[in-house]
Amino acid sequence: MKSILASARLFLAGAILLGFDAASGTPLSLNYSISPTGSGVNGYAFTLVLDNNDGSWVPGQNFNFLVFGDSAQSGEYVLGNFVIDPGTLPVGPFDSYFTVGGQHNGSGLINFDQDVNTGGWVPTSVGSSLSWAGSSPSYVGQGAMRFSTLYGNGTLANFEVATLQAVPEPSALALMLVGVGSVLVLSRRSNSPWCYA
Repeated sequence: MKSILASARLFLAGAILLGFDAASGTPLSLNYSISPTGSGVNGYAFTLVLDNNDGSWVPGQNFNFLVFGDSAQSGEYVLGNFVIDPGTLPVGPFDSYFTVGGQHNGSGLINFDQDVNTGGWVPTSVGSSLSWAGSSPSYVGQGAMRFSTLYGNGTLANFEVATLQAVPEPSALALMLVGVGSVLVLSRRSNSPWCYA
């Protein structure tokens, strides 16, 4: 099983992982949303985007070994007990998911099919993206979700801050749907020959 294989290789990666520094810039951004699924579990949806926000991207760059919910504190997992939605695997070229520990602590996506330095995601244009989902009992708010890319020839992410996207509250969403439904009903009635003003 690739997840077990990935876990067995984590210590190999530990020797060359990046240390914690202030975010230095990367052409990648990570966006995520959180929605309660019941029983104290939160649903997470992630999108990794090549937005070239730092202007460093050139075609042909690759990024491998993505760590999300990343922490430099050994044994600290801000996105604790994260379970990836198997329906979202593989995530582009990332076919292995696991929990990583050491200098980086979080959930990891990696591609082992080639050399880890040359494999992984090779975005083709600005705006290219990868998406995945999962769940965790942890609620990781704005500013607390960090991500890193540990291998590749692009400008790697090193504890970059991900952006929490707003999700409409269930009650607000329900009110909005009721409002839209009411407008449609009134619109249909006004076109009816039996409607008198």
